[in-house]
Amino acid sequence: MSQPHPSSAWLESPLQLLGALEAFAAGLLGERAVLSPRRDTPGIAAATGAARALHLPPGLTVADPTEELPALTDRRAVWAAGDVLSGRVQSALLRPLRAERLVLLDDGLATLRALEQLAAPRPTALVRPRGRVGPHRRVLGLATRARLRGLARQGRLDVFTVLPVPAATLDGLASAGVRVVRNDFRWLAGQHTSTRIGTRTAVVGSALPADGLVRPDAYVRWLEHLAEHEPLTYLPHRRTDAGVLSRIETHPGIRVERGLLPVEARLLHLRPEQRVLSLPSTALATLRVLLARTGTEVRGVPVPVSWWTDAASADLRAHLSTVLTEEDRA
Repeated sequence: MSQPHPSSAWLESPLQLLGALEAFAAGLLGERAVLSPRRDTPGIAAATGAARALHLPPGLTVADPTEELPALTDRRAVWAAGDVLSGRVQSALLRPLRAERLVLLDDGLATLRALEQLAAPRPTALVRPRGRVGPHRRVLGLATRARLRGLARQGRLDVFTVLPVPAATLDGLASAGVRVVRNDFRWLAGQHTSTRIGTRTAVVGSALPADGLVRPDAYVRWLEHLAEHEPLTYLPHRRTDAGVLSRIETHPGIRVERGLLPVEARLLHLRPEQRVLSLPSTALATLRVLLARTGTEVRGVPVPVSWWTDAASADLRAHLSTVLTEEDRA
């Protein structure tokens, strides 16, 4: 009998790439794995090159960015993917899966919604929390959920996450047979990737202005107000509004720090006297786990009502705010 193929992971963002690195180091992807980043993803080429420069665990290969999904029909230990709400991933999951297990990785706060939909006792389509959903997309989301629940009943579905999954969702996933494994970034914590942040405050850039959900002027005024009181370092999101960035770059109190790796790797070794500020984002959850080791404050900033655009529905606003703590809201 031929040897099984290495485990594979299809990755559509730098955060998914980081999650796959951690999943392999944690033993969830078997002894050999190939990570396949999606070519047309913003920032993925730079993140791929930066990941290869790290001290990768033996048996792990980061492939060149590609448009071709790893085959589900090949015999392998694990097939992994980050964005289970992606139409391309959902279409692929309708094919026969010969891998022993399927591992779902974090893909931002949308992962929380996907897990909630997967854990629901009644059939709920796996679809994104924003935008209109057509009948074809809803049918695909329902079929994908049924497929995942079937794998879970067979003991073949794992979720690897750093996100604050609500207790009710965890209970629903456990009842369905889904194994949830916490990502504590243990591998990343041993890397020397941190960018030197020379200011007390680092602000994690938000994609909300670029996505048309938050008014750019309000966002820039907030940053300018912060910089009036102390200098700060701004780490742009990979989806950045060009007009916003050009205004920030000209402010004398704001240092823009671009980087190739995800923000988690760049802020890894902040000091206890420093702090991180961020609007609601996945980075709040990931950085709280990472920086608990250093005692660095990570504070979420609620979005004022006047900042939201008409494109941000009440449901989406509530969804984005799930990552905020009571202290953030105070």
